[in-house]
Amino acid sequence: MIYLVYGNDNTKKNEKVKSLALEAGIVRVPADQITQSAILTFSAQSQLFGSSPIVVIENALSEGDSIFNDELLSSVKNSPNIFVFLEDALTQVQIKKYKKYLEDTILCEKKEIPKAKVNAFVIADMFAKRDKVGTWTTYLDLIEKGEAPEAISGMLFWKIKTLLLARSVAPYSKNELEQASSKLVDIYHKAHGGDTDMKIALEQFILSTI
Repeated sequence: MIYLVYGNDNTKKNEKVKSLALEAGIVRVPADQITQSAILTFSAQSQLFGSSPIVVIENALSEGDSIFNDELLSSVKNSPNIFVFLEDALTQVQIKKYKKYLEDTILCEKKEIPKAKVNAFVIADMFAKRDKVGTWTTYLDLIEKGEAPEAISGMLFWKIKTLLLARSVAPYSKNELEQASSKLVDIYHKAHGGDTDMKIALEQFILSTI
């Protein structure tokens, strides 16, 4: 009988192989070392002296010149011994091609936990409240999650202009906001001229302005 265990989670794949083996041994055979005669020998191996080892064949079905034709696969399918085809990746077309020979198909994929997105507007609000620690830590979080420094600078510039248009600019003075606006423009031009690293310059701006 044949089991197909495939996917990018090697830990789960190996755990599945062990669960199929139970008390039997495991023989691993890389695709480039397997032959038809070896497969037929494993397929016909007697279980008179205890459980035969399960045969794990690695990345053989995904090979374009696979030795596993219909005749060989039929022989393996009808064997009382267990064969596990361990594959890193298979297309649905390939799986469909071999499905009639398989006892079971097990997908072992790593589940990626998406990183929580940080709302870029948060940094503008914290800047407006003159929350230095909050603005700085949010900035670092945004950078870590791949937000472009130019986008963050644009958000802060927009907030400063909004505050300047408001009747009350507290907790900043109008002069402080005008200077901050000029600094952001200066940082942008220097960064794009190759005279400074915008990521570092913007962090320094946050720490020195708030």
